[in-house]
Amino acid sequence: MSKLPLPITDNLKMPLSQTLSKYRANIQKANSYIKLAYIQDSHGHYIYSTEAQHFITDVAFLKMFMAWESFLEASFTKYLLGQLSATGNVIHRYVFPKNYNHAHSILINVDWDNPEMVRQMAKLYFEDGEPFETYIKAINSELFDLRTIRNAALYLSSSNSCQLDALATRLLKTSCSNINVSQLILSIDPNSSINQTILDAYQLRLDIAAKGIASA
Repeated sequence: MSKLPLPITDNLKMPLSQTLSKYRANIQKANSYIKLAYIQDSHGHYIYSTEAQHFITDVAFLKMFMAWESFLEASFTKYLLGQLSATGNVIHRYVFPKNYNHAHSILINVDWDNPEMVRQMAKLYFEDGEPFETYIKAINSELFDLRTIRNAALYLSSSNSCQLDALATRLLKTSCSNINVSQLILSIDPNSSINQTILDAYQLRLDIAAKGIASA
């Protein structure tokens, strides 16, 4: 069965600068939900139960992941249709779809959560795969990490749990067992000098990549 493209929720005539702004707004919205999950009452007690906090955080992470996928598809499609970058540059392409539906059919089997596939498709359709090759390659491993976290948030399985534990052990530099998504992404990144969380660190890398792609 063919994989349908993600629905593009912004106007394809929207400039890439606005596509980037929309992506950033969606990230801020996801973060606001996570913050909401941990609000306290006047006595310093959490309003939501631990289970609810984890649920809200998982859903917010999934929304963040979807925002990244949607940004990738929207920017890829716009460049495929000849739209200029946010800085007014022309992206050299090898194909010239007639309209959105034509571009849609070209991208119908792309897995936007697979950075290797995105890079491969970019090399087929754009000169040197740019601007996607440089920025996706730079965060290739992080994108696979995020997919591991996404899978753990979506599916309860021993395989996903083991993969999340392995990722957490690597990121947190300590042995982890039966860790959940919320515990991992809200942990302080051991490599951060400013007490960033693991989620903060990933979002920063994504933002740099999104800005680079939109502003090529």
